[in-house]
Amino acid sequence: MVFFLLAILLAFLSIYYLYIYFHMAATKSLFRTALLLPASLFLGYSYFWYDAFYPSNKFYKDEFTNITNLSLPANTKIIRKSSSYPDQHGDYSSCVAITVSHAEFEELFQKVERDTCFSLMRPQSLFIGSSEFDNVTSLFKSSDYLAKFSGEKSKYSARYNAYTLIAFLTGHKTVIVYRVSS
Repeated sequence: MVFFLLAILLAFLSIYYLYIYFHMAATKSLFRTALLLPASLFLGYSYFWYDAFYPSNKFYKDEFTNITNLSLPANTKIIRKSSSYPDQHGDYSSCVAITVSHAEFEELFQKVERDTCFSLMRPQSLFIGSSEFDNVTSLFKSSDYLAKFSGEKSKYSARYNAYTLIAFLTGHKTVIVYRVSS
């Protein structure tokens, strides 16, 4: 968040100094034309910065589809979400908690359970956590988990060198999808 605010401040200062320069050096029509390009660039970059730091719901829906290799049920509601900004190597973590109907929950559970790319996690299984996972799951207790599946064998995990997890909660409505790479 601090980086985002500093970037905005830097962009505003750049535009301000351009304004002073062109105000002193040129006519008003040239100034307006010359200020249009930096202002347009600033607005364009601002959108991409914001989208990188605060991904849309579509990002999380695409993550679900990529990780599980299943389509997201139609009546899905995102209740909590968190993701990190990608580092210089493109590594990031993201976690989302979604609610679905009881029937959709059972269908997802059966498909993931049958998929050979996912393995049921045992209590002693290795788990790679992150602050994004903690942010999303802070409302849930360890006793709330019905089952956790690791996607270590999936093509997605191999392609992106990512650790993936799909967790089903005991209420038979909530599913957590998590991904982290390093």
